[in-house]
Order: sequence, then structure tokens, then C-alpha cells
Amino acid sequence: KQWYQRRVRGERAEQILDAHDPTQPIFLYMPLQTVHYEADQTNYWAPDSFYSESCNDTSNPRCTMQAMLNAAEDTLNRTITKFQEKGMWESTLMVYLSDNGAPDNSYQSNLPLRGYKKYLYDGGVRTPGFLYSANPDILAVRGRTSCYVHVSDWFSTLVELTGGWEAYRNSTGNEPPAILDSISQLKLLITGETETCQRSEILVHVDPVKRIAGYIRDDFKVLFGDQESDASCVAEFWYPLNESCVDWSTVELYNITGDFGETTNIAKSHPDVVEQLQEVLLLYLGEQSPLQCELPVVEDSFPSDTVPFCLPWDFKGGVLPDWAIYALTNVSSNT
Repeated sequence: KQWYQRRVRGERAEQILDAHDPTQPIFLYMPLQTVHYEADQTNYWAPDSFYSESCNDTSNPRCTMQAMLNAAEDTLNRTITKFQEKGMWESTLMVYLSDNGAPDNSYQSNLPLRGYKKYLYDGGVRTPGFLYSANPDILAVRGRTSCYVHVSDWFSTLVELTGGWEAYRNSTGNEPPAILDSISQLKLLITGETETCQRSEILVHVDPVKRIAGYIRDDFKVLFGDQESDASCVAEFWYPLNESCVDWSTVELYNITGDFGETTNIAKSHPDVVEQLQEVLLLYLGEQSPLQCELPVVEDSFPSDTVPFCLPWDFKGGVLPDWAIYALTNVSSNT
């Protein structure tokens, strides 16, 4: 609580923008984890200033979750304001995404989608997102799409938006990946040059711990294994990713175009579709390395007892940057 991440990340973003030459491009990634699920909801916490008058009970998890969302919005507003002050907002594209659906508790819902965070039903894996630019020359598309977009697609989309793979090679010194499960959605989502969906398939997940898997192709989504499994990782245990890592005996198949709530299992009436999608999953499994739940601790890595958070930037020579020292020593639990 001494270093509430809204302030640490938000102020760091402002520092980066203050120091940036506005005539040069910039990519700013801000993973705002303020609104995040805790199994023990007594651990929810937000600064008092972000509680609303209508829901100000700091012992009420719903009120605290609302305050956490207010804190995240405050960070976003501050960052946008800084872009505007630097004269960069008119040339900026903002991509706002979520990583998973809401958890299963008494005050959050993913309806009309089925399921919650940690499930392979769409309530757990299908999330809202939006693009924004004040400049129509950057973002020509308005409205919404029903096409599939996978999180991996943003890599190829942003590479194409910023000059393509040749510019990527020249600016980074890296060769483009030889195998890349990422499809550029530039023409669909940004320039509006096509209304044709660029992606027709998605590998939802393969979990060798719960022994479940999911795959989407066109209208169909197949799920294998017990989706209610609460199996958890065993530290330092390797889980092979192969044919035996999934329980193939339990099958669910849904037409997620017509049945987006995943209410009617049609696996028995479409065995050919189940077989086809299972074959694709088996191909994926033939290319994967085993999963280890908890990686071994690397010497001098973070978080540690000395530095109780990860340092994705500016840590050189064992000296903490000023912002991290400030976060550790000066941020009170109520700011």
C-alpha cells in the first residue's frame, strides 16, 4: 500500500512524456492492474479520495472495486492530458484492452456471456476493447466489428501501422519472427480498407494442469475437459504439453455466433466438427515445450525482499531509479 501502482505507473508515464521529444514517435505501454481480482477480497484497497459519495464504505469490496476503477481512470485521464500538453494527442492512437472477464463473485457479471475469469467460456476470454484517435487520418474506422481479434494480433497490427517489417528490422535490429501467430488487423480496424474478417480461428487455451483446452473456428467453439476443474500447479513440476495432457473424453461444442451464451452443447450432433478441431489442437500440442508452474528464482531478479515489485525499466547497476525510491519511501497509504 505504500506504493499504490496507480501513482507509480501514472507518474512514471508522465515523466517519460515530459522528457520525450514530441516530434519523435513513442510507444507507451501501460498495464493498469488497479482493477484486479483478489481471491481474498479483504485485500482490496484504494486511496480514500477515489471512493464515491454513494459508495464510500472502505470495508465493502464492491465500493473498493469502484474506487480502484476510478483510480485507473484517473491515471488514464492524466496520461491523456500530458499527451495534449505536449501537442501529441492529435497524432496518437490509443488502444484500450482488457485481459480477461470478471471473476465469479456476487457483484460482477459477464452476462450475457457464460463463465468468469479462469474459465474458457466466453465470459472468461472474450473481453471488450476500443480504439481512439482524435485524428480521423489515423483512425478512419468508426463503429464496431463482430470479427475475431486475438491479443497477439496487436503485434502485427502496430508493426504495419508504423512502417511494416522492414521498418521494424531497421529500428530494432531484429529479424521478424519466422513463425508468428499474429495477423495484422490494420485494414479492418484502423484504415477501413476492408470489411472482411482477417481471422477465422483462435487457439483459446491449453491447460495441462486442469487438462482442458479450447479452440474456435468460424462459428464453432470446442472445449475439452472439465471446465469446472480447480486443479492448481505443483511447484517445480513439469507438465508435458502432449496428447495426454488434455481430457478428450469431456467435450462441449457451441455455435458462438448464434448461441453466444454457450447454452446448448451440440457436440453429439456435430462429431465431424469436434474431430476437425481436435486435430488442430493436436497439431499445436506437437510443437510445444513442457510447462513449469513456478520458474526457478534467478539471482538478482525482482521482486525480492529488498525491492518488492518488478522493475521493467531503468534498473541499472543495482541502483534504484528516483521514482522507485520515492514509491518505497514517500507514498503514504492514503495517496
